[in-house]
Amino acid sequence: MFYKDQDLKFLKPAPLLRELSILSQLEKEPNTSQQRLSRITGISVSMVNRYISNFSDDKVINIKGKTNRNTKYLLTVKGQEYKRRLLISYMIETVKLYKDAKSEFALKFRELSLKGVKKIVFYGAGETAEIAIPAAVESGFKVIALVDQKKEKQGQVVGGILVVSPSMLDTMDYDAIIISSYGYTNEIYTRVSKYKKKDKIILKL
Repeated sequence: MFYKDQDLKFLKPAPLLRELSILSQLEKEPNTSQQRLSRITGISVSMVNRYISNFSDDKVINIKGKTNRNTKYLLTVKGQEYKRRLLISYMIETVKLYKDAKSEFALKFRELSLKGVKKIVFYGAGETAEIAIPAAVESGFKVIALVDQKKEKQGQVVGGILVVSPSMLDTMDYDAIIISSYGYTNEIYTRVSKYKKKDKIILKL
């Protein structure tokens, strides 16, 4: 599933994205109820019903069954092609947004480069790190490690970098620590300061 309305803060779902979300779910599970579609997508049941009716009228889906328990929503050949076109358009726009985000990070990295920074450690193994790490590598930096205090994240690989414990910072040779998290940055900054080596830089993205 591509989104829930309540999950998005800056990008409000357009009708085409909702269509893609519903059709993708129905392609995987044709017997998905409208109530479940409502929970998955975060929109009302009445709105889901409106989309289903439009899909049926436009011959994007065939509705089989007479009761809620045995109803199936089957994508037609036209529906499969329509969903494919929606998916391609979605991916094109998503890639553009990803590139825009990387460009914003690249500006920060240029400032670091002017300070003589070459080797960096990221602190925070979230979604921000997944974008920031490739941007740093493309900007010519050597990413030494990705640090996170959460034990469940340690040992995972994010952006091609192994997530390790903050206690490992003492053994690392780096020029700067970059906080790759937008939540509780002040608290993280204070925590990172305890591990920071003398004359090293701490930067918030």
